Amino acid sequence: MEFCLPERRFQKLYDSNGILVVDDYAHHPTEIKAALSILSGSEYKRVIAVFQPHRYTRLKLLMKEFAESFDVVDKLIIAKLYSANQKEIKDVNSGRLTELVKSYGIKDVIYIEDFDEIAKYLLSIVKKSDAIIFLSAGNLTKTAHEFGNSLRERIK
Repeated sequence: MEFCLPERRFQKLYDSNGILVVDDYAHHPTEIKAALSILSGSEYKRVIAVFQPHRYTRLKLLMKEFAESFDVVDKLIIAKLYSANQKEIKDVNSGRLTELVKSYGIKDVIYIEDFDEIAKYLLSIVKKSDAIIFLSAGNLTKTAHEFGNSLRERIK
């Protein structure tokens, strides 16, 4: 059976050589869990998630729920929050979320602010049987597409 999903809902950007790269608009804990559940128990040996929180107010309200959303990932990279023109809220940021995720037992979680550095890091660790999912309602989607293209070029 094949499903046709709207753009940016589990959008496959690269699916070759045993590596899957997906971009998903997930920016709420329920959406994140739904997207990750597709990969849970799949043929991929490692699930690597790259998450960009969206809006200070949402992160403040749902910080705990976000921190608990990544229990099925093997590695988590948290990117700089996409503010969507909101004013900064003290102690509500991606670094704080990273620390909270670690406190919930996800040991392999890192905060990388720069998107180019995220892509470089992923290129240095990706291997066959990896599924990499980008979760964002913000500008991380551009990096997801560029990363998929980089893999395509690298594995010609």
